[in-house]
Amino acid sequence: MASYNIPQANNPILGDLSAINALLISAAKMDPATGNTNLPSGAKRLTPVSGGYQLQSFDGSKWTSIGKLIHDADTLDGKHANTGTVKDTIPIRNSAGALVGDITGNAASATKLKEAKNIDIGGIASATEQSFDGSKAITIPINSINVKNEDDTALIGQVSKAHGGTGRTDGAAADVIVSSLEGDVKASEYGQIGDAASASGKDLNSLTVSGHYLSGGGTIENNYPNNYTGTIRIDVLRRGTLVIQYLWQVYSHWRRGSNDSGATWTGWECLGGLSTGGIKIYVSKSGSDLNTGLSSDHPVATLSRAMRIAHNLYATTPTNNTSWVMLCVGEGDWGSLYFQNAPYKLYLRPYDGAIPSEYSDSLPKFTSIMATNSYLVVQGVQTATCMVEANGTCIVDGYFRCHSMAATNQGYLSVNPSTVVDIVNSDSSHTSCLRAYYGGMTVVWENSKINILENVAYTSGFVRCDSSSYLSISESVEITLASNVTVSARKYWLSGPCNIGTMTKAMLDDLPGNQAGSVGANVVLDGVPWGGGDAHTYLAADGSWNKDSTSIYARDVAIGGDAADLASARGFFYDTRLPRASVDGPVTDFNDYTVPGKYHISWREGTPYSNDEGVSIPVTLNNPGALNGSSGFCDAIMEVDYISSASYVSSYARCQQKIIMTSSGTYHNRVFVRVQSVSSGTPWYEWREIMSSSSPKFPGNAGSATKFETGRNITISDASGAHTGAKVAFDGSKDITLKLPSTLTVDISGSASSANNATEWNGAAKTVSTAMPSGGSDGDLWFRY
Repeated sequence: MASYNIPQANNPILGDLSAINALLISAAKMDPATGNTNLPSGAKRLTPVSGGYQLQSFDGSKWTSIGKLIHDADTLDGKHANTGTVKDTIPIRNSAGALVGDITGNAASATKLKEAKNIDIGGIASATEQSFDGSKAITIPINSINVKNEDDTALIGQVSKAHGGTGRTDGAAADVIVSSLEGDVKASEYGQIGDAASASGKDLNSLTVSGHYLSGGGTIENNYPNNYTGTIRIDVLRRGTLVIQYLWQVYSHWRRGSNDSGATWTGWECLGGLSTGGIKIYVSKSGSDLNTGLSSDHPVATLSRAMRIAHNLYATTPTNNTSWVMLCVGEGDWGSLYFQNAPYKLYLRPYDGAIPSEYSDSLPKFTSIMATNSYLVVQGVQTATCMVEANGTCIVDGYFRCHSMAATNQGYLSVNPSTVVDIVNSDSSHTSCLRAYYGGMTVVWENSKINILENVAYTSGFVRCDSSSYLSISESVEITLASNVTVSARKYWLSGPCNIGTMTKAMLDDLPGNQAGSVGANVVLDGVPWGGGDAHTYLAADGSWNKDSTSIYARDVAIGGDAADLASARGFFYDTRLPRASVDGPVTDFNDYTVPGKYHISWREGTPYSNDEGVSIPVTLNNPGALNGSSGFCDAIMEVDYISSASYVSSYARCQQKIIMTSSGTYHNRVFVRVQSVSSGTPWYEWREIMSSSSPKFPGNAGSATKFETGRNITISDASGAHTGAKVAFDGSKDITLKLPSTLTVDISGSASSANNATEWNGAAKTVSTAMPSGGSDGDLWFRY
């Protein structure tokens, strides 16, 4: 058995090897060098190796290395130990137990810093500084954030669009990325953020991305509603495949849309206008209602589209003195045009906008033209009928072709001077060629020409005027019939009340027509009432018909056509004085005056009296009773009116009388009224005075007077009148307080409120005793104290 002698030096790495030696001695008994198989597992041995010795362990089949033992204890792997900070040495704790020098890398088990440090947050955020030494967690409160980042100290970063960011890397929020029909685009490039995007020179059909645009003008070729040189704003809204465009000009704004992402578009619809001037709208059978009709090469196709654009363009312009719309209509049949309540003048002309003076096959044709509460000018068109009503105005100018024209309900129809009107046949029936009724006015001015080119027929007459209307044809107007042309109707049909202006009977008889004319009563012809007959008779002042070719003076009116009952006799018409109620003396009975009218009456006040001829007059005149008992002669005006006739309120006619005093010795400026009752015999109710005194004042008591006209004094006294208080003025305008006299003589019942106010007993004397009550008489008094 071999033995090993292990040095026992105090090596800092090996330490005390006595235990190892003991183990080896024990293991040596097994003689591992001989291959003794009785070596226990875990046996240890030292075996020499290059540079030292190696400790090995036996695992039951082989020896494995446990570690290397260096025989030179001063170095390990060539490194010397050192208590200083020498390079490439092994650090050894110094005499103070500390390791000297710097340690690089991370400490595996440090618990805190030797000296705590303060931690703060800078840049765009402001926080409260916190102390930190690593021994515990800390929280740093952020107090504020400078969102404006005016000093540009924010860290530059990028937040993606998917996380709500802008996608920018320069730290500025000047733009955002949005989805559109063209993919992800910058919002600023389409006016969604910042300034509006530019659309100058672009075709509006290409603007399909939502945004706001400005254009320095536009053309119809670029699908604008009209050619415009000013600044235009275009707003585009999109959702899915729906795109809507709004266009704003200085004087109008428009809208159109597309359901297929801009592949096709609706026409521009005018949403309103601010125009105070005039516009032209072109209408042609070859046009399209997708157009706006504001240029001759892009007309609309229908009148309804043209009128809708016109109304919307002038939706906010209420005056037709400065604003107008001209419809330039192409050739063809356009049906009926109904122009109502428009705030502008409407001119109806041929397509080139010129005013023709003669007929052409290309002139637009209408079934009817009507202007209601509107102003219409027709120039160079043709229609079967032309009607103006309800305060409307229709001016025929230049050239016009029709079958009939009329004005009604305060409408005004005017054929301008030097205008040519051609009259042609119509398939439908018409009343007249020229008519005015129900307050309408139809005027054909001087030097105009009316040419009847075809056989025409009218149910009433070539001219008809009735129902409080006015119709006039200037004396210089030329009315002609073409060769072999006839007018089937009366020359004229006039029924009152109406006015034929300055036309004479001879002018009426010169009108075309195959029947004689008819003039009814109450027709004003050549400025005077028509009286009937070819001689043009007039109504005279006395109610009879007199012939007078010059003038008439209305001096009176025959009531009910009865020349014996003239209005002047009733006081309705008078010149220098009212008619007297009684021509042979004063009034004898007021009950006798029941004929409506206004009369001068007189009577003598007082009872009895007689007239100048000594005739005794009854005391009872049925006059207002307040006038009896005075002397003097009285003048007054009596007004008599019917209240109702027998065919209305009651079966009895009723009258009302009103007397207004004009002159009286005692009573003047007084007014009395009375009325008949509805019973049989028509008795009168009593007279009521409604105004009295020398100046007009209301009699009786006012229901709401604020003070008396004359103030009064109010005084208070005792019962004897020997003692009075001070008088106080009172007119009802304010409250007053009355003061009692300082001394009163009065009878007082009961007890006086104070002994100082009573000097003696009232009545018989009384017995007063202080003894205990023991009888006595009634009324005796006992006192106990």
